[in-house]
Amino acid sequence: MAVDKSRLFTSQSIAFSIPKIGKWIKGYSQFLTKYTRDALPNITNSEGVTVAHFHNEVGRGGYFPAYAGTSEGQFLALRGYLDMYGTTHEREWLDKALHLASSLDWVYYSGMSLPEPNVTNQLWVPYWLVNAKQSQATSEEFVLDDVIHFAGGVGYTSKDVNRVFSARSLDSRLSWDSPTADIIGTKYDVYYFEPVSSGTLIRLRSNFTGDLYVALSTLTGPIIHKNEVFDAYPIWRKYKDGEKGAAVDSLFWSYDCYELLYRFTGNTKWYKAREATKNMIYMSHQITVNNDYLALDTSSTDALNSAGTYIYDMRANKTRSYRKPSGHIVLEVKADGNYKSVEIGKGNIQEKWDNANKYIDVRLASDIPLTAKAVIIPNIEHYDQYWEARLQLIGGNNLQTISLRYTDFYNASQVRWSAYYRPDSQSGFIVKSSHSTVSYTDVSTSLGATARRFQFFRGEEKGTIVDYSETDEDGTPIPKEIVYTYTGWAQYFLTFAEGMPSTILPMQYRGNGMGMVVTDANGVGWVANLPDRSSFGTVALSWSDFVLADYQEVDISGVTRPAGGRVRNYALNGLNIQAWCEIVYIGVLQKMPLQTNISTFCINDNEPAAHKLTIEYVRPYPLPVLNYTPWVAPFGFGTENNQIMNWRGMPYSGYQAPYIWEKLNESTGVNVVLDFLSDAADAYYAATGVRGGFAPVYLWDRWDSKDYGAKNTFTWDGPDPNTTWAGFQYRTADTVARTWYLDPDNQVAATLTLDFLHMINRYWTSSQNKILTDFPANGAPYGNYDETHMAGLLLRTALYAHLAGGDDSVIITIITRSLRYLDRFYVDPNTPTSQVGGTWSVDPSNDIWYTYWGGEILSALSLLLNHTLEFLNVKGTSRVHRLPIYHPSILESGSSSMRITTPTRVGAFELLATSDAKASPIRVYTRSGVKAIRDS
Repeated sequence: MAVDKSRLFTSQSIAFSIPKIGKWIKGYSQFLTKYTRDALPNITNSEGVTVAHFHNEVGRGGYFPAYAGTSEGQFLALRGYLDMYGTTHEREWLDKALHLASSLDWVYYSGMSLPEPNVTNQLWVPYWLVNAKQSQATSEEFVLDDVIHFAGGVGYTSKDVNRVFSARSLDSRLSWDSPTADIIGTKYDVYYFEPVSSGTLIRLRSNFTGDLYVALSTLTGPIIHKNEVFDAYPIWRKYKDGEKGAAVDSLFWSYDCYELLYRFTGNTKWYKAREATKNMIYMSHQITVNNDYLALDTSSTDALNSAGTYIYDMRANKTRSYRKPSGHIVLEVKADGNYKSVEIGKGNIQEKWDNANKYIDVRLASDIPLTAKAVIIPNIEHYDQYWEARLQLIGGNNLQTISLRYTDFYNASQVRWSAYYRPDSQSGFIVKSSHSTVSYTDVSTSLGATARRFQFFRGEEKGTIVDYSETDEDGTPIPKEIVYTYTGWAQYFLTFAEGMPSTILPMQYRGNGMGMVVTDANGVGWVANLPDRSSFGTVALSWSDFVLADYQEVDISGVTRPAGGRVRNYALNGLNIQAWCEIVYIGVLQKMPLQTNISTFCINDNEPAAHKLTIEYVRPYPLPVLNYTPWVAPFGFGTENNQIMNWRGMPYSGYQAPYIWEKLNESTGVNVVLDFLSDAADAYYAATGVRGGFAPVYLWDRWDSKDYGAKNTFTWDGPDPNTTWAGFQYRTADTVARTWYLDPDNQVAATLTLDFLHMINRYWTSSQNKILTDFPANGAPYGNYDETHMAGLLLRTALYAHLAGGDDSVIITIITRSLRYLDRFYVDPNTPTSQVGGTWSVDPSNDIWYTYWGGEILSALSLLLNHTLEFLNVKGTSRVHRLPIYHPSILESGSSSMRITTPTRVGAFELLATSDAKASPIRVYTRSGVKAIRDS
């Protein structure tokens, strides 16, 4: 982009010596050269792998070991070296960069093949953690339930413990198979632990006496070799096959690196790497909405590894449960002739079926055909109040997706007879004359439930009577047999699982030519006609619709109404010669209403035969809209079995890089991320009353955000608990300012950047003060310690803001203050009492230095030097000529120039036509003819 030359820096404009910066850079280069070695301490090992810390420190408060190197340090250092090469054109910086780049393929990408540019779906991401220091390092193993006896709050184990994660009562359990899992039950806080000669002492914060389960780790795992990648979650461990762990923000830094490597070397390998990284940026931002109640999970073999998931098994022979390597849940259900059930479900869902568009997909399979049930429990305190829906499985281990609407859920506790809703209740028997028929079968209906279809045929029957109307001569009656015909009967007597009812039950049916026969408690028969119906409806007859049957088996003298109590028989009666009916249910079926709470969802299985049930997921729809996707970066990007893991976390404002979308010509991406950061800025102001910062975490409406607060809100709570760390604030402001620099007309980026700089200026008033390091959720930011890396980020933010055309009333102040702060902590290379001479260490007596600090500071200084204006004074015959020296990148494309080397960088004289009004008398012979050096 073209740069306004009037905005170039001079030592006078920033009130700081630019030549001093050149000395810093030379000193840091000497430090890097000296400590690029395998002997400790080192900054880079001989294979080009950077260490996370020059000093010996367990990273991030114990999260990863002291021997680690990170992709963050590797790429930020690499970018700093490349930026400095672009500024100085000194070969040593390119050599340092190529040394780091040489280790990327076989270390950070661990031999993954680099895809061709047209391949957009191949995973190619750098692992985030590597053993950079030790020839051999021991990984951890964990124990989840080590039983340790405590006396007065002090426990002892003979194990050499590396970390203690939790202590819990013996009747408690972990929510899943991990030392970092939540405790379901009673937790005891661990105060500290310490090694003793024969093991480890563990001190609780209470004076508890008794046995506890303790989750802990020991350094007894497999060896992690030098330059081998590993992971730190939940323990320091080797990766499983097909597993990767990557940091999303490292993709932005690596894209910058590959772009510069390709520009400086012309090697097409780096072009391919840049394009592959671009594809990974797009892929990493694709977030699937997954609020599954039961979900695929390859992280454990435990079917119950997700918090809130449970199995309730009423069978005598208990069900075996586990996860396949694919993440599917498997239930191996034993035979049970008593129809006892086993159910698997998830509690504490806290959702509501609040609209008719909602539905739930259940994807599962069985090895035999069977009918299971999906069950919704609105309130866990009332498990007897529930709604259920049928799951008809075809068997053969064929995965099926069954979609359930709210209209599919019912409560059949008051249904007395149904082939569909009460398969245990649909029995009965046929009563008919010899030439009549009764048949039945189950048929599908438009209601979504099957019905039992009955067909009745009343056949023609023959009977005989004896006629005595004729007599013989003596007047004695002569018996005469007469044959006659009549229409027979066809009936189906229903039986009920709970016994006969005492009233006439409502019935959902349709039919033609049908009636009912009911025998009351005294054995008196009553009949009624059923209305003809071509479509299904509910018929609710009462005793008043019945009359006495013609045929009775008891004396009905004086009977005027049915007797009370349970009826003796309850029958369907074919009235017409051919009659039929289809019955869905008899009794009262309750349908689940909208606005029903979903506290627990489970799959209930009471198939008596032995079988295997496989569950892929239970997923509610419609999927919630994830705000700001697919342009904001999530927290995590890992893979299992070469597939992106479902756990993605939530977006942190400090992980965003709107500039990357600017570079990829994605204007929508730029706008959406800036909108996200504007909303984060508003949330920060609402929480603190301070304008300029960014609320650090946003919670999507997604399952992996629910533990941290209300959906679609900003918070200070997330999986990385260090949300008040100022680095997240400076990184955010830096990427926004870079976006503004790339597009000076972007007013949103301008506002966010300037608000941030004004805030910093308000609360960090002197380079002699601690830089702002903590941004709490309530109140103004403050400085708690010194940290030069943050000064480097702040310097670069202000530089971008100045170059984009921002108001210099605060920008230049911040630039000067940041440089003076760095100057306070620059360690002279000749300091005899420290090994970190040439760095900007805040504690040189203890040799404190971080690789990524140096990379960020170098990048900031290179940006400054790229935009400085120096002068070479040449005395002429009549006056002194001030010849301006620019960085070559400042000159317009097509300008003629002469490159020179200055003490701080590569410079260039702009060459003009000798007739130009700005031409000095100094002439330069070029292939394009005689030119003149520009005069100021």
